[in-house]
Amino acid sequence: MPANDWRSQGDIVSEKLPEIGRTVSPSEEAIWLGRLWLRDREAFAQLVQAYSTMLTRMAWLYLGHAHSAEDAVQETFLAAWDGIKRKRDETPMRAWLLGILANRCRKHVRSASRRRKRELSAAKDEVAPAGADSQAKCSTKPQK
Repeated sequence: MPANDWRSQGDIVSEKLPEIGRTVSPSEEAIWLGRLWLRDREAFAQLVQAYSTMLTRMAWLYLGHAHSAEDAVQETFLAAWDGIKRKRDETPMRAWLLGILANRCRKHVRSASRRRKRELSAAKDEVAPAGADSQAKCSTKPQK
């Protein structure tokens, strides 16, 4: 078993979490992952604090809208919390979170595209009957 595998670290709950705002070493990340795997809320709060700014910037660049970016980042952290046991040890946390974020951003783009298509279709449906009625009223045929 690799030395940085959190499963071989003994009592990981008593281990110190990585410091916020700096690059996390593989051994520190293994401890962090172990704490997250055990559903440690403090470790999750630090994960959010450590990566939220970077993820929000990336989402904003992808989506072009601050509100959508914040939604995508929140969904990313929820997906990370739910899927932490599926994370591979060899994948750095940053890369794993960015992968989840990219999927969430693509989902937002698809949803926005579908929503625009529905709105355009509904607008066409509203305009077409009104146009047909006005043409019938303005008809040059004499009415009997």
